[in-house]
Amino acid sequence: MKKIMLATALIAAFAAPQAFAQAKNFEGFSVFGGLNVANSKIENNTTSSATSTSTNVTLQAQYAWALGDQFVLGVGAAAGAGDLTFATGLAGDIKLKDNAAVFIAPGFAVSNSTLVYGKVASTSGTVYDNSGSFSVTGVGYGIGAQFKSGNNLYYQVEYLQNNFADKDYGGKTWKTSTGGLSFGVGYKF
Repeated sequence: MKKIMLATALIAAFAAPQAFAQAKNFEGFSVFGGLNVANSKIENNTTSSATSTSTNVTLQAQYAWALGDQFVLGVGAAAGAGDLTFATGLAGDIKLKDNAAVFIAPGFAVSNSTLVYGKVASTSGTVYDNSGSFSVTGVGYGIGAQFKSGNNLYYQVEYLQNNFADKDYGGKTWKTSTGGLSFGVGYKF
């Protein structure tokens, strides 16, 4: 009986640090750069509505904490480099620029090299065309995964839906949203 208890204690002693290491693999400061492919929609309270797919570069900085053996909590900020197009027409393009977000991202370490996470973000940007512009703010939510390659390098794929608050501009009420799939490479320090 003593041998069984001793063996169980040894297994628990060695297994616990390894399990905790799963979350520890994703702890710390990281930066990410990737391509964002977004489907953007704009509509107003009359009959105008447009949807367009466009791309931009997304940049992200994050700090993550291990919260036990498999849970991770990340907080960070992201910004889009380049405009996203809502519509193209004779009167000019309607675009979103200066899009940025601050977020929290709770995650679950599936293995030593794979993390799946959810994300909730506070988002902002500026909608513009050749006649003027207005600022928008909203909420984003999404899911993603990180796949470590070695000690510091990782690959990330994420889907994030941004719904901006209605905005009164030019005598109309505008509704805007974007849904984007991003993928790229990150580095954890």
